[in-house]
Amino acid sequence: GDVGGGADGVIDGIGSELLAMVAEELLRERAIIIRYSSIGGPVDGQRLATAAQRLCLNIREGSVEQFVETSNARAQVEGAFSLIAQGKYRPKAYHVCGWHEAHECMREQPVWTRHVTQLKPGRLGRILLKFD
Repeated sequence: GDVGGGADGVIDGIGSELLAMVAEELLRERAIIIRYSSIGGPVDGQRLATAAQRLCLNIREGSVEQFVETSNARAQVEGAFSLIAQGKYRPKAYHVCGWHEAHECMREQPVWTRHVTQLKPGRLGRILLKFD
């Protein structure tokens, strides 16, 4: 059967127990994790190592500064967005919303509202902004 999820990789700046959860549940075998921060707290190293071994994950340390300083950073970003525009790559997103609605996603919302929030237990914050 399938092992793990289906994502090819993740760029993580949260850390904490969420990174281990992402590795265990959302990534496919041989996926890549690029870590640049742990603002959510320390990572459960043993749990992450177990998932990495089981799924043969490629874990890299990095930073936004290092990426921006690479000679082809702009070309890499443009290439990624080009693949998305051509339908050759489809990012996994929980919700896509317009820029004017973004502030609502960052607040707790009652269950009856039409707005989506990423402030729910277990939510990993995959909301993409659409500039209309």
